[in-house]
Formats: sequence, C-alpha cells, structure tokens
Amino acid sequence: MRIDEEHMTLLTNWSERMDCRGWFVSEKFDGCRAFWDGENLWTRGGHRIRAPRWFTATLPAGFRLDGEIWAGRGRLERASNAVRNGHFTRAIRYQVFDAPLVAGSWDVRLAEAGRALRRATNAGTVMFGVIRSFDDLQIRFHRVHGRMGEGIVLRNPAVNTYETGRTKNAVRVKRDPYWGYL
Repeated sequence: MRIDEEHMTLLTNWSERMDCRGWFVSEKFDGCRAFWDGENLWTRGGHRIRAPRWFTATLPAGFRLDGEIWAGRGRLERASNAVRNGHFTRAIRYQVFDAPLVAGSWDVRLAEAGRALRRATNAGTVMFGVIRSFDDLQIRFHRVHGRMGEGIVLRNPAVNTYETGRTKNAVRVKRDPYWGYL
C-alpha cells in the first residue's frame, strides 16, 4: 500500500491566541518525514524510501509508525541525502512520534510505539513533556532553539485517535525567519 501525506498528520502553525496549557510537547526534528507501514518506509510525497536492510531489520513488522529520518540538529541535508539516495549511515536515526493504528491519546500511542521499538537499533521515540504555562512554552522553545533545534510540536491531549490531514490538534512552534516566534 502506498503511503503519502493523506495518511499522515500534518501540523498547523502555532498562534499566540492558543491556550496550550496541558498539551504534550516534544522537539520538532529537522529531518525527512517517514512513515513505516510495517514493511517499508514512505516519504510524505508517497515515495518508498530505499533504506538498507540493516536500517529496517529491527523495525517492527506489521506495526505502523510515523516519524522522521533524522541525522542530528543542523544536519537536514544528510537526512535528505539518505532518503533521496539511500545513503544511510549509522548516524541516521528514525525518530518516531506516533503509532497511527494504536487507540488512545498521543502519550498512549507513543508508549506503545516505544514498546514496539524496544529491539530497534536505529530508531526510538521522541521524548515529551507537558506544557504548564505560556512561560513554560517559551522556556522549552528557547531551550530547543538554543541547541540548534528546529522548534517544538504541541499535541492536544484530548484527542484519542491519530488524525490524518492538517489538524489544529498538532501544532508546530518554530522561528519564523521574518517575524520570529516567542
């Protein structure tokens, strides 16, 4: 089955009018989106990623995952090269941030993804916390941005299913080159 962005959650941009207290927060990784269908990795554009067998061998068969091919902060070009040309190195990781077929809130889905990935050698789930206040949001954003990260992602804890398409329940906060955020 071909997977593309119609099968994926797409983030919306954060607005200062949003009250995101109590929302889950994780780092937004600057890599290449990759959806594991239980057998193959797919790009957001619906192209199968030619990852080497050593990279996919420990990913869970028959278990869908949504994540990012990531080479580290500031290394988007390396991740992109791996996805485009199959040039994977041991430094490339699959940072998983959701398990689409698992029922429950995002933290439940992420925990189940972590269990499915317990034997994975080049993959893991993103770390997350909970936003307590606007000040907490600012501190978390600046901490990630100060370490050359792209930004943060906020997820609504009230949502109990994996949503496909653009949703206001999954929001990115990143620096805008013209206006800035936070």
